[in-house]
Amino acid sequence: MMAKTGLLVCLAGVFCAASAAGLDGNRTVLVSCRLRHEKGEDEIDIEVHPTWAPIGAARFLELVRAGFYDDTRIFRAVPDFVAQWGISGDPAVSREWRGKPVKDERKTTKTASNKQYTLAFASSGRNSRNTQVFVNLKDNVGLDQGFQPFGAVVGGQQHFQTINFSHGQRPMQARLLIRGNAYADTAFQGLSSFKSCHVASPNTHDADASAAAGSDKQDADASTASHESED
Repeated sequence: MMAKTGLLVCLAGVFCAASAAGLDGNRTVLVSCRLRHEKGEDEIDIEVHPTWAPIGAARFLELVRAGFYDDTRIFRAVPDFVAQWGISGDPAVSREWRGKPVKDERKTTKTASNKQYTLAFASSGRNSRNTQVFVNLKDNVGLDQGFQPFGAVVGGQQHFQTINFSHGQRPMQARLLIRGNAYADTAFQGLSSFKSCHVASPNTHDADASAAAGSDKQDADASTASHESED
């Protein structure tokens, strides 16, 4: 698929992801979200790190600023593995973004590891990252070969342990894309969701300070790595 994004394109076809997203050098950006879970509704704080994955960080901030993640359901919730979301509740919005994937990170980018509470984009292959993201609910370093974290949950991590896990991976992504929340709320009542997300403020922390170090440990769940449906 052709990559059509609002990001600037620099020399040699490399995305100016940081500048396009309004990022300032190595500074992190703080995103705050309202998460609806089994015990109520709480604030979740996410630090977005442009040095971990500049293209992914820029895309996530682009989506946050566009309000894409507002009122979206967590359609994949696997205990001790991942929680995944990023299909709009409005099918028209999903159609608008579906043809706008972003390129993979450059091979020279020093990426972080998929440690507990880091976030990464789901994908279905080369240059296919689009809107779906997942949070690692434990250390999933076995995913490091295919999924580059762009941020980490730094506030409210515990609330991800109280989301609705009862539906597991049963919600069908293809139907979510076509029917949105109407399908999710009818067929899978009680799915946890994001009420809203917004950019709270630039964060002056060094983006490399909290980068998770790589590990030799291989996770048994790697073979079921988060993926985005191609249906």
